[in-house]
Amino acid sequence: MRLESGLDCTDNPYKAGNLGVSVLKGLGVFNDDGVHVHVNQLFDSIPPEWRERYLVTNDSATDDDSV
Repeated sequence: MRLESGLDCTDNPYKAGNLGVSVLKGLGVFNDDGVHVHVNQLFDSIPPEWRERYLVTNDSATDDDSV
């Protein structure tokens, strides 16, 4: 009952969201808070035809690009 009223509370949506996350953690829905992705796995997940759009190499970087 209190959980439902806490989630339905519109006074502070952040507290309601935090309550929901805490309950889901307790139920085992969220087993790990962190996302562990190796950089190479991330790069390899980008389709080859899109890599030029999302990745910058030293050859393509110029002094104008640095801030």
